[in-house]
Amino acid sequence: MTNQFDNFVEGVISKGINEVLPRNLKDYWLGYLLTQVNKLDNDESGSDLESLVAAVLLILKAKKGKTRKELSDDELMEFVSQYCTELQLEAVHRNTEFNISAATKDDIFSNRDVEISKKKFS
Repeated sequence: MTNQFDNFVEGVISKGINEVLPRNLKDYWLGYLLTQVNKLDNDESGSDLESLVAAVLLILKAKKGKTRKELSDDELMEFVSQYCTELQLEAVHRNTEFNISAATKDDIFSNRDVEISKKKFS
């Protein structure tokens, strides 16, 4: 029996950085990761921190060519926190009347400007 982490690795991580950027996540995976974020925020057991960490490490590797040999727990958790924020921004983009600029490989984990505008409906 496979678990969700194995499915996430097979369905998302194995496909590369573009798949883990929040704008490119399929709705299912965005929902799954947001559930993990909520569990993490509420200190609930059963949070799948592995999936969030795997996505973060893949992005860091792609941004820097390779991850540093040593990344402190605090540094890793800061990147995870930033990724969680990007996931939440993506949920707002998909589920409200607001357009929110997408994080890219180049500007994720930076102090980027997030542009927000109201969607135009015809």
